[in-house]
Amino acid sequence: MKFSIEIVKKELLIFGNQKRIAEKLGYSRTYISMVLGGRNPITMELIQKVSEITGKPIDYFTENQSNINSDFFILKEKLAEVETENKTLRQQVDELKNKLIAAMSKQLGIF
Repeated sequence: MKFSIEIVKKELLIFGNQKRIAEKLGYSRTYISMVLGGRNPITMELIQKVSEITGKPIDYFTENQSNINSDFFILKEKLAEVETENKTLRQQVDELKNKLIAAMSKQLGIF
């Protein structure tokens, strides 16, 4: 199983600087620096500790999950765009309905 350094970094940086991260995980700051810098591999032992302190499952930190997370954020952004466009279109439809009702009412002499 290959782990994603990007996901590990993102989750660990919540805890502050490398010194705090190292203390939280029970490793030296140097070791954490080397892992986060890509000079040391991410071990299963490290991932288990990261999983414990973050409350995220081990699978969350895999490279496959990194791709899933990336796809998720792209889709989330697209959804926000579509929702904004949908809101704009609904407003335009409502405006047209109101104009149509006003025109029909005027023609029929209702208002």
